[in-house]
Amino acid sequence: MKNRKFNQLILSMIVLGISLGSCSKDEDNSNDGPSNNADVSAKVDEYPRSGDLVATAESDLEGELTFTLSRVSVDDAFIMDSSTGELRAANPFAFDYETNTEITGEITVSNGTETVGLSLQVDINNIDDIAYFLRESKAAYQAASPGDWVPITSSEYLTLSIEIGETVKSGTTDEQYEAGVFVEVFDVYFDSTVANDGPEIPENNYVYAFKYWSDSNNASGNKVKISTQSLTDGYEDLGNVLPTSGVGEQNFVLKGNDALTNGIGYLGMYSQVGLSYDVRANAVGTHYFVEGDTGTIGNNFNIVQRVCLYQGLSTPIKQWD
Repeated sequence: MKNRKFNQLILSMIVLGISLGSCSKDEDNSNDGPSNNADVSAKVDEYPRSGDLVATAESDLEGELTFTLSRVSVDDAFIMDSSTGELRAANPFAFDYETNTEITGEITVSNGTETVGLSLQVDINNIDDIAYFLRESKAAYQAASPGDWVPITSSEYLTLSIEIGETVKSGTTDEQYEAGVFVEVFDVYFDSTVANDGPEIPENNYVYAFKYWSDSNNASGNKVKISTQSLTDGYEDLGNVLPTSGVGEQNFVLKGNDALTNGIGYLGMYSQVGLSYDVRANAVGTHYFVEGDTGTIGNNFNIVQRVCLYQGLSTPIKQWD
């Protein structure tokens, strides 16, 4: 380590303006090794497990050494072993690529008499966040093709809504949806395209998950619809046909969506069979409907204080493959 620092010092004296141990990340984007010239460097995937070894600091100082993480750019990222120099992951969510592509810092090494500082840089590899947060449905999601809606559990849907960065909910609010499904008797749409006059999809967002309440034992042929023209016109299919499902809440995640909304978006649904609405008007809201699988709903069928029981999740940050 001392020899390397000496050589760097000589080089910096010859070529002014070149900093010790600096290197652009763009020089090497492979996963084969560190992409920088920091004294302690490593590459890790997003969300390492707490306790995973990230790197080990070393020094040529003699005697019993003490290692201290004296500065770090992301709080709660590392646990440092003061005697071995091992640097381990602390909080997995400190390693979120969409928030930080790298974590830098400074490690101080001392033998009680001499002290040296080591630069630290850990590059974070981007992974599919949706796959990471799925548990029961992960294998099915990984095996799916782009455009497929993959059935997931209600707890996975909730987890994604919390953990996928900058998620917004459209179609219904949580309060509307929960009030609507509280009723015991539903009315069901057959061969109809519907749209709630509910929360919109922000401009430049990706829809990545969807849920609805089915009151059919064999709900098939249903589709998620989206429009960036208006609430009642311009609807197109989003992804492939939803998988056949039964009675109750049906939750799905969309594999590989790379289509941003090019304006404010409106979320709708084609119900071949099964989509329920709040027949008792527990949730204040409005929806439009028209017979058939169509892009134009029109505004002739206005049902006051009724919401269809569906909701979508979207985000402006693409966090999946």
